[in-house]
Amino acid sequence: MATVYFCSSISGVEAAGLKSQEIETRELTCCTSKILSVLSFISKNNDFIISVGKEFESDRLFICERVKSGIFSTFKGKGLYVYQSEDPSFDSLESCWSDQVAISNPGKLIEVERIRDVYDYLVDCDTKGIITIFWHPERINRISEDDQDLVNLAILRYRMYGDSILAKIRQYHPQLMERVISGIESEAFREYGI
Repeated sequence: MATVYFCSSISGVEAAGLKSQEIETRELTCCTSKILSVLSFISKNNDFIISVGKEFESDRLFICERVKSGIFSTFKGKGLYVYQSEDPSFDSLESCWSDQVAISNPGKLIEVERIRDVYDYLVDCDTKGIITIFWHPERINRISEDDQDLVNLAILRYRMYGDSILAKIRQYHPQLMERVISGIESEAFREYGI
């Protein structure tokens, strides 16, 4: 019997867009592990604050802070709900993560867990060895010292979403602003059609 997890900041089955004990049929990104579901959820719209991935050597999940106190300021006092369901209908892989999938029907809801403080939960997972947190300015070796990954991401996101991305760079990484603008002006990544 397959089990999947997905997260929401909204409590309650109906509030989260679910019906009774059966989850409404719709495409939904779920994970086969609870912790990956949490990491996937918190990484949305926080790409310039944290990086989430798996260590190549150990296959352990990690969070790398990209700004000082980013995890604390973003997640302290914030809660979320982890929904667990069984017997989902798997559609396709959503990403290169083998345990993250897109499904058309998540099946039957069997449990909802409330995480009252995401920051405390992440620190506890780090302490227990479930994930590794790299606190700023520490970083995992595959993230470049010059933050070129953030520059590239900012250029790509600017082409998709416009000036709101420049505002995020100004807020979190003002030292990268000149490189981002230069990349935008040089038509970087136009070959991707954006």
